[in-house]
Amino acid sequence: MSTSIDDLLQAIGAGTCLQQFYGLISGKSIQGEKPFFHMASMGLDSLTVKNIGKRRGPLNDSIYIWHGLKALCSLHHPTVSIGIDGQSVIDHGSGYIIVANDSAYARNLQLVPSATPSRNKLVVGFLEGAKHQHELVKAMKILQHKPANLPMQYFSGKCIACTLHHQPYPLQVDGDYFRNRDIEAESTVEFSISSAPIRVLVSPYLKNPVLQVGND
Repeated sequence: MSTSIDDLLQAIGAGTCLQQFYGLISGKSIQGEKPFFHMASMGLDSLTVKNIGKRRGPLNDSIYIWHGLKALCSLHHPTVSIGIDGQSVIDHGSGYIIVANDSAYARNLQLVPSATPSRNKLVVGFLEGAKHQHELVKAMKILQHKPANLPMQYFSGKCIACTLHHQPYPLQVDGDYFRNRDIEAESTVEFSISSAPIRVLVSPYLKNPVLQVGND
């Protein structure tokens, strides 16, 4: 949405909305269903935000870089089994995992290019056997504003069940350390798409045939 007052008034007058789906997280010890709008992941980014979450006070780029380097030095990936709509796709695989509702996370890297809130499906990206060099590639590609082109496996569906094995691991959701505690070992977290979309008001000059547009 534009920050222009005129654009905002025109958007209210036009009443043009996008139908956008969002994700829900549930599982053992998770009370109810927790919504998320962009993504959830386990890997370097979740280790980083876990450390940052312990801080108090303002954040800046140097803090993220410092804690990112600390996480890289101690990097270890979760071992997970993943099921999509009741069908097993990963069995005890170790690596980086991202469940996305939107491709906007680290947009230039294009880690999950097919994810969009305009579809009622989530996309899972899994990089089995992820290593330190993969994170270095991501860092270089960020600086170059280019796609990472990592050898990730992709799956999509309405319900993703992720079982964590061997040891607890932090989960980051929309950039935050989820519930301020690690996911317990041998527990299953379910990611599902909302049953009905929400309607998001947009500027009337926004033209994108890919998005689902409706008028109130």
